[in-house]
Amino acid sequence: MLYRLAPKLVLWIFPVVVVALIAGTVMGILAASDAFFGGDGVVPMLQILVIPLVVALFFGVRAAIIYKPEPAEGIEVSPVEHPQLWAEVAELAALAQTAPPNRIVIVPEVNASVTEAAGRRELELGLPLIATFTRGELRAVLAHELGQFAGGDTAELSRIIRRLVLLHQVRKKAGVLWRWFFTLYARAYAIAAGPASREAELRADQLSVLAAGPRTASEAMRAIVRADLTWQVLEEDYLWLFEAATRAGATDPATAYDPNLPAYELLTGGGGWLDAAEGELSIRNWPLVSVA
Repeated sequence: MLYRLAPKLVLWIFPVVVVALIAGTVMGILAASDAFFGGDGVVPMLQILVIPLVVALFFGVRAAIIYKPEPAEGIEVSPVEHPQLWAEVAELAALAQTAPPNRIVIVPEVNASVTEAAGRRELELGLPLIATFTRGELRAVLAHELGQFAGGDTAELSRIIRRLVLLHQVRKKAGVLWRWFFTLYARAYAIAAGPASREAELRADQLSVLAAGPRTASEAMRAIVRADLTWQVLEEDYLWLFEAATRAGATDPATAYDPNLPAYELLTGGGGWLDAAEGELSIRNWPLVSVA
């Protein structure tokens, strides 16, 4: 249980550590000035050693305060229009014993992730996964993502991210003389977070296997790598052809779960909806999408 608290503790005491470092440095400068310089030289040493720390702490706190995760940009799919997809996600969230997302957003990335923005839980679902995965593979990936929050919540993750923003901003602004210290502190956090991260990953893997079966879950992990490589080639060479491309008509949505059906059959309209989504994403100004 303590190893779960360790990374949080390292982050939560970080501001105290910085303040203590500033106070200790000031006391050390005053003592050294009295011992070696007869009380002179305080101001130059403060400017060199302390001012950078104070400035770094100011900018770090400022960045942490104003940090605000933005809602995902993409094509939002509603439960009214796409009940099958929402039912699948709700079932997997119940299996993971975590809250289902408030939004599902289709994004032009080979990725699926659960985040929180403006107090709402969001599921970002990559269009390449919907286009290339079977329902079973998509189920495995979604279960894996939701499983990382089993027994926890994304609001806690947002608070941790805010503290990480503080740590990295202080490290960035501290200057050459102090950057080594905050680099070591960041590494200490990574070491402290290691056991909890591995446990969360194992829990997510177990849920993925439970939801989709061991064979489908392992195939889904390999399929992500294939989809990522294929998507890179597609972005660079073929995305501009999407407007002229056509796809064979979709089959009727299955009334019973079939893990071998294409994942896009979870969306009302199936392949037709996917065609429209590809066209819409291809003409937007996405940072990961290039249109010739």
